[in-house]
Amino acid sequence: MTLTRKFQAQQTKNRIIHHACLLFVEQGYDKVKITDICRASGISIGGFYHYFQTKQDIIDATYVTFDDHLQEVVERRRPRFASCREAIRFIMKVELDFPQTEGLVVPLMVFKVQLTLAKKNVLEENRYICRVLKEYVGKGIETGEFRRVKDVSALVHHILRTSRGVIYDWCLRNGNYNLTKQGLADVEFILRYALYK
Repeated sequence: MTLTRKFQAQQTKNRIIHHACLLFVEQGYDKVKITDICRASGISIGGFYHYFQTKQDIIDATYVTFDDHLQEVVERRRPRFASCREAIRFIMKVELDFPQTEGLVVPLMVFKVQLTLAKKNVLEENRYICRVLKEYVGKGIETGEFRRVKDVSALVHHILRTSRGVIYDWCLRNGNYNLTKQGLADVEFILRYALYK
């Protein structure tokens, strides 16, 4: 597949995700049919099935898109992190920048749908964000940059609960404040209390 065709395919996939998210927020996940998504996206049903098999796949794609983005920017930046503290701040900034850049629709849809589905992608332990945060918290403890904590996984979950909480609050307030600035301040409070010497 040429670069142009790959780009066009990604644009089509993104268009499907965008219109599906709008419909999920407006009508509710259960009420939206695949034909509704196709009509809103301007694609055929066959076109939809080329990219997705189910509506759940669209939800999964929002996480894959973010995780791929996060991994790409972290791996590119990794050699230049001066400390584990800087790495963690950078990871959290990327997480908080993403919904602010994408707008309210995607995080609204994700929160709304995740509450109704059995599969909770947001809580997956194997997601890149969990793995890379555990890596830097653990490395910071090993090198003496951070004080020791009994349970690195529990601390990482606390950090992620804090960031999800501020994203949720930002959605409730219709995005009327700088999510990244507030979110980093909230996460920094947790880090200062839990890790910093």
